[in-house]
Amino acid sequence: PQGLRPVSNAARAAGMKFLAWFEPERVHRKSQAAILSEHPEWFVGKDDNLLLNLGDPDAWQWLLNTLKNIIDEEGIDYFRQDFNFNTLPYWAQMDAPDRVGVAEMKHIDGLYRLWDALRETYPDMLIDNCASGGRRLDFELLSRSIPLWQSDLQCYPNHRREGSQVENFYLHDWLPQHAGCSWLPENDDYDVLSILATGVSLKPWGTDNRRPTPETNWDFHQRVLAIAQ
Repeated sequence: PQGLRPVSNAARAAGMKFLAWFEPERVHRKSQAAILSEHPEWFVGKDDNLLLNLGDPDAWQWLLNTLKNIIDEEGIDYFRQDFNFNTLPYWAQMDAPDRVGVAEMKHIDGLYRLWDALRETYPDMLIDNCASGGRRLDFELLSRSIPLWQSDLQCYPNHRREGSQVENFYLHDWLPQHAGCSWLPENDDYDVLSILATGVSLKPWGTDNRRPTPETNWDFHQRVLAIAQ
């Protein structure tokens, strides 16, 4: 009810940083966001998922201002940007037959400039490149961010831990800092150690609705985090 500020204050009081998770390029038509009716020309799409066109200078400036206001008001230390849908059809409908690829180039240029503007305003703010689990690990974005969620592979409860090991084996060569997530049931050291890189995310099952009223084993989380440190 008081927004995120009480939570971010509590995190810093405990000696931690507060990360907030955004997906600003996608706006759902049924969200009833005022900006949809105020500036429909900024959005592209025919179904419920709409793309905010970062190639539009006015839309770009509105998004930057909106993000800065949220970061300042809520006390956000780290900014995670996710990206969970296929935008190629959206860009294709914007391009003329002899201009294929132009909408995408303008949008991605806007994305790079957006992160540059955030880094200039908040030089100590880490940008977490999430993007549906590793879909934007290109050299330009990696020069501006680190991926704390390198893959969505681990989101599937029956995933093979060896897949996590292979990810880390190859990412270590060109990503100095990256982290994955362990979502398997607690007390599985092998799963955590398989995804452990320069960071690791642990899923406290007690906060999830996948199992009936489980008890979170905080001793396990503290122990494996101590190993990671």
